Amino acid sequence: MPVNNRITAELIKKYLNGECTLEEKATVIVWYNSFDKEQDVLEKLTSEEKHRLRNLMLNRINLRIDNNETMSDKRRVKPLYYWISSAAAIVLLVLGFMFYQDHTKNTIAGSNVSQIKEVKFLVLENQGNRLYQRELEDGTVIWLSPGAKVEIPERFAIDKREVKMTGKVFFEVAKNPERPFYIYGGGLTTKVLGTSFLINAEAGKDTEVSVVTGKVAVNVSEKEDQQVLLMPKQKAVFSVTEQSLKKAGIPEKSEVQIWKKSKLSFDNNAIKDVVEVLESNFNVDIAINKTVGDCVLKADFSDQNLPSILEMICKSVDASYEIKDGQIVITGKGCN
Repeated sequence: MPVNNRITAELIKKYLNGECTLEEKATVIVWYNSFDKEQDVLEKLTSEEKHRLRNLMLNRINLRIDNNETMSDKRRVKPLYYWISSAAAIVLLVLGFMFYQDHTKNTIAGSNVSQIKEVKFLVLENQGNRLYQRELEDGTVIWLSPGAKVEIPERFAIDKREVKMTGKVFFEVAKNPERPFYIYGGGLTTKVLGTSFLINAEAGKDTEVSVVTGKVAVNVSEKEDQQVLLMPKQKAVFSVTEQSLKKAGIPEKSEVQIWKKSKLSFDNNAIKDVVEVLESNFNVDIAINKTVGDCVLKADFSDQNLPSILEMICKSVDASYEIKDGQIVITGKGCN
């Protein structure tokens, strides 16, 4: 039977109390090779039991499991000794990782305050043809363009918030001066306290950070001397080939326009007329089929960006949209 299927919290407690057979002791030791897949078992132990387990493991990883075992018992389990001794180096590495995990409860992100029990990451990848919105646990909202990927921890550290990304992602970071927000992607580190901005870190292209609101500090990763401070309507451009960082202005007609909050409202207007206003206001190209275009809409879109408006329009008339070659295409059955 595989080792993983034989490990239980009860067996570990039995080991701690010195009640295991030689084979059971060996099983517990070798189990450390895959302990990271068995966190549900460890969770059933108290902090004291985990500490005792670590001490016992360090003392007993050697060619003898117990000095006072009988000779007959030793002959019976001799093949296991060889197995355990050959795996000892791996077991110790795993133990080191266990110590690291416990240590990071108090020291991750440079803090001595207890933060998160263990670092588990959630990977979000937009494999569709429309924008994907996600609100993070701190209140930050991110929008992933098609093909974009973001890696975030289940819980942010107590003194900072960190994510990794590739592709094109828009961030609306929840303001928290005590916990700055760091984004790593495209060779850049972007630091903010609470603001909105677009990062384009598509593979094979120069990385751009474009600010819509607030203030953003951008530096070449691991090179804090190469840093620029950005204000609204400014962007940082990192040349992948030259490894250089420059600041520039954002053109009036830019894709960043879709993320600016509007002050639009409509009172029983045909959606095809609403679309014309959206195209003009956000500098985009929107195609819509006639059945949806003839629907009438009454709505207030104040303080909403274009992606939010598209979501609300589609929900109101049972339609959907996708992005094709830079054009937004809205389709649906229309209204009765």
